[in-house]
Amino acid sequence: MVDGYSVDVREADCMHRLRAANPALFAAVSAHAPDELQLPDFPFERDAQGNLLSAPSVLAEATRGPAKPPPHYEPPAGVSLEPIDDTFSITCHASPDAGWPLLKDFLSGVSFPLIVGMYDFTSAHILQTIQSALARSKDLGLVLDHPAPDRSLDQSDEATHTALTSSLGQRLHFAWALDGKDPFAAVKVFEFAYHIKVAVRDGSAFWLSSGNWNNSNQPESIR
Repeated sequence: MVDGYSVDVREADCMHRLRAANPALFAAVSAHAPDELQLPDFPFERDAQGNLLSAPSVLAEATRGPAKPPPHYEPPAGVSLEPIDDTFSITCHASPDAGWPLLKDFLSGVSFPLIVGMYDFTSAHILQTIQSALARSKDLGLVLDHPAPDRSLDQSDEATHTALTSSLGQRLHFAWALDGKDPFAAVKVFEFAYHIKVAVRDGSAFWLSSGNWNNSNQPESIR
């Protein structure tokens, strides 16, 4: 009871604690956080000193930039997305225990183009393997997102892009994913993230995973 009024106390969640400790950072995070992490607006809400608090939605809106428009899309001519009914050989494996040995063999066997869609690419040993496998006349098509840094990274996604540009030159066909939260994308196709992790080798084999090309998913060795 407080002054005769019944009250209930609960522990503050991460967003409430951030709001109290660092309002500017809270506003920046809230501007890009998904709906389930948004704090509700309570009129007359006050801090521990009794000062009125600005509504969370007002703080987020003041920090949020203009909405990214969707691009005008025209499907490529002569490309079919009809399902294929055929017989295939599939190799299944679990990461991180058996991920890198099979991925390394897959990448090392490239004989012409390698096409990759990847959420996060921050592993040095994967970068070096691709640079070696694509030496001389082989091309790489890569769409890459720009997520927050993974704790296991060797280099940032920007550094990966720079390294591939330096080693492949015009043989690199690159685009940042059109992610609504990506600072490199002026328009959006994907609201929050481009979560694909797939590579197609020579148009005849593909690698598909739930794990990114970083050391937490594809470690060079298991300790």
